[in-house]
Amino acid sequence: ACSRLSPYISWGHLSIRTIWQNVEARRLEVSGGKWKRSLSAFLVRLQWRCNYCQRFEMQYWMEKTNACSAWEHLLQGKTYMFGDPKILNGLSDEERLDAFERGRTGYPMVDACMRCLLQTGWLNFRMRCMLVSFAVYNLWLDWRCIAGHMARCFLDYEPGIHYPQLQMQAGTTGRDLRCYSITRQAKDQDPKGDFIRKYVEELAEIPGTAVLEPWKIPVASKVGKLAARYPARIVDEAKTSKESKTAIA
Repeated sequence: ACSRLSPYISWGHLSIRTIWQNVEARRLEVSGGKWKRSLSAFLVRLQWRCNYCQRFEMQYWMEKTNACSAWEHLLQGKTYMFGDPKILNGLSDEERLDAFERGRTGYPMVDACMRCLLQTGWLNFRMRCMLVSFAVYNLWLDWRCIAGHMARCFLDYEPGIHYPQLQMQAGTTGRDLRCYSITRQAKDQDPKGDFIRKYVEELAEIPGTAVLEPWKIPVASKVGKLAARYPARIVDEAKTSKESKTAIA
């Protein structure tokens, strides 16, 4: 669940103090149970937000510089060359970046999330993380080349959250490797494909779970002809993630 308050905080319509006081007052009224725990967890997230923003004032260099430079030597242009460039299908930095920014990667969940972001300016935290993971670990793009586009899309853009989180999800903090399985995320987060059908118009008529993996639909079938309107997969998810994880590990 999400409060959807982040744009109002970023634009200064609501102060952290006002939100905190109202949530704390409500938390004290509740006798216990799941709702009280949820309110407490929400207050922790507010603390987390303030902590990141305050830290970024001292670590402003994170906007341009990797916290951990261990893989900087792999950078060629806008691409981290994690392995054999052939598995990028001969696509340039700009071609991969353009497909990512427009939501035309051939992966329905990625494209639905990007198109949702382009239309609404908002996306939940997990799906934001997945987009960064896909750009870095599957398209091998430098997180810095997607930073501007993502910032312009987010209604709740906040530098103190944006840049540290980009680095966190891209693995350049040197602490975690967060490589999402795009197909698994689609099955876990949109099992019926409703979100995909809503935002990826080329797949709006694809029934059931087939919309999650349209590349598996027989080309000669009626549904396959509908799916043919949608872009082919830009890269092989399994191959690119394997190469990137092997290089980083």
